[in-house]
Amino acid sequence: MFDALSVLHGWVLAGGSILAETYVPRLAVDTDDPRKLAAAALDAVGVDVTVSREREHDTEPSRSAELRPMDHASTLGRFLVAVLDAPLGEKAGRDVHVPEWIAATPFDTQLRWARTVVTLRGTQTNPRHGYRCQLKEECRPDEYYRDLGDRFATIVGDDDQVTVGAQTVRLKERAAALLDEVPHLPN
Repeated sequence: MFDALSVLHGWVLAGGSILAETYVPRLAVDTDDPRKLAAAALDAVGVDVTVSREREHDTEPSRSAELRPMDHASTLGRFLVAVLDAPLGEKAGRDVHVPEWIAATPFDTQLRWARTVVTLRGTQTNPRHGYRCQLKEECRPDEYYRDLGDRFATIVGDDDQVTVGAQTVRLKERAAALLDEVPHLPN
């Protein structure tokens, strides 16, 4: 079950949210996101899933669908926030960080978490510049990117494969080959 929880934490951090008022997790799933992974992770922790496409007055036609737990949703959200240190509420401009517990988990768990984050936030780059993938997002503190880059470099085992810049983490070929892959939950 912890493998699924690590995927859910990575998903909330990279492509979801936990509503501050209700503690209900919402996992955004775009057309190129691994929806089956999100559904499998929610299933593994014992919650049924509903798909929501709520749009306020249809002003956001490109907004992704969201997977939401149907039962025990606030319990799951409270656990993710209180125990796994997932961000609560709007992440833009807030203290979003890479929790310390990730470094204390087995390698496979760290890799699964990192792959979740990279799968959701990574974009392909021109390899002529020496990088194959980058993660970039506005409104995250520089410390978040440093911690993310450090965690990725530790997993890859080579600091030279990961570069941290202004609100960006860039992955060279070997790092991208390891991290830019949809993770799998063990059976």
